This record gives sequence, structure tokens and C-alpha cells, in this order.
Amino acid sequence: MIARSLRRCAALDAYARADLDYLHGRISMALDLGHRRTAHHEPARLRELETEVRARHAGPEAADPA
Repeated sequence: MIARSLRRCAALDAYARADLDYLHGRISMALDLGHRRTAHHEPARLRELETEVRARHAGPEAADPA
């Protein structure tokens, strides 16, 4: 689900798309090989990527005015 929502984000640049593809591949491979622990940790990395991409998309107006 995270990967699909990221793909639709306008702030997704070529580097972020490559990271997304890499992480998606790692999750798929981990599941195929039965490495549940690895597959369990990778979505957290996807969420980190999503946070970074959405922060870039929000721009400077999303910064804390303090």
C-alpha cells in the first residue's frame, strides 16, 4: 500500500523511485525465501522513504515556524 501511494506522489524523483523499487524487491525476495524477519523490517524503511518524499513535496511552508 505504501509503495502504491508513493508512486502517485508528485515529489517522487528518480532516486526515490530507485529506492522504492529496491525496497519493494527486498520485501518480495525476503518473502519468497521465507525470511520473515527481514520482510517485517523493510516496510519501516518504506515508511521512512514515504516521510522523506512527502516532506519534500510539502516544501518550505511545512517547516516549523519556530
